Amino acid sequence: MSDRLPLPVALTLGVEEEFQILCPKSWKLLPEFAALHAENSVDGKDSCCPIRARRDTVGWEIKSELHQSCCEVVTRPHRTVAQLLDEVRSNRQRLFSLARRVGLRVGLSGTHPFSRWSDLPITREPRRLRSEHWFQEAHRQCLAFALHIHVGVPDRGVALRVMNDARVLLPILYALSCSSPFLEGRETGLMSSRLLRAFGFPRTGIPDTFHDLDELDRLIETMRQAGVIADAGQLWWDLRIHHRYPTVEFRLCDAVPRIQDVASLAALVQAFVADLLESYQRGCEALPTSRLLICENRWRAARFGTKAELFDVPTGQILPLDSLVDRLCDRLTPQAGRLGSIDHLVQARRMVLEGSAAQRQLAGWHGDVQNLKPIVRHYVAETEAL
Repeated sequence: MSDRLPLPVALTLGVEEEFQILCPKSWKLLPEFAALHAENSVDGKDSCCPIRARRDTVGWEIKSELHQSCCEVVTRPHRTVAQLLDEVRSNRQRLFSLARRVGLRVGLSGTHPFSRWSDLPITREPRRLRSEHWFQEAHRQCLAFALHIHVGVPDRGVALRVMNDARVLLPILYALSCSSPFLEGRETGLMSSRLLRAFGFPRTGIPDTFHDLDELDRLIETMRQAGVIADAGQLWWDLRIHHRYPTVEFRLCDAVPRIQDVASLAALVQAFVADLLESYQRGCEALPTSRLLICENRWRAARFGTKAELFDVPTGQILPLDSLVDRLCDRLTPQAGRLGSIDHLVQARRMVLEGSAAQRQLAGWHGDVQNLKPIVRHYVAETEAL
């Protein structure tokens, strides 16, 4: 690919956090997005679908998701991790207050430990209903909660190179973010049981590489004309060029309760992309990586979290995550220094040593699958610790 990096590139950051809506007594999921929306509405009227509350001067926005027991909160784009962290903190505080006013609580975890999708309704919006009609139970059982990270790359040609080359980062991000070891009253043996719920649709998972934009755009147009997709927004890959925003979107992470870990993951993404762009400036090409190997690493990340051992392309060996993260942080330190996010890279190293949210949930669990309420209280407390 011959695209050269146009300057300046903003490398802005934004995140989407998908919150569980919870009963403060039973700690079950509740289908109460409409109550949150009504409380937050400026004029008391629902906006057009997808349901979202009106933005105000601080950029506040809440959105519906597939299930009525989920509330998505998005940020504006920010140039630094520190600015992003400030808005994530403000958004969480605002959502906590909103939820308490209507007798609810919210928390962040990739799945709920004991609520069942079959007991919870989907969101009754036209596009959600079309999705349910087409995908049937694959849609209805997709009761899962994610963290999406956007990094601004305005030039689509460069963004495509980033999409191709940043796929190798996805399993590391996933391993660090794992927060869902329980599902429907069971310990699954996985650090991310969200893997079992969120990827039953077509057009999910690790994307193929694309030689150029023409190849990607031809694919999108072919699928659109055939009626397979309505638009590029229905390509739900783990990493994609966003169809509306000038960003590359990293979509694989579980929902992450600790706010400092969200900042760390965002810092890794921003510094990694900055490093790629600098390498493109020098005329360098990233090492080609088999999609099959990335998929293998993705599974290992879901299974073992921060204890995972992943295939390492440069050495051809299976290496522990701590070695990979140490090497990655060493490589990205110059970029993080320029971006003002060194402290957040340090936190990434701590995340490996301390274990993911999933491992913290398991560490505080006493083996009683009949009483998983303490697990929910644990990750709600982590979500609220700002």
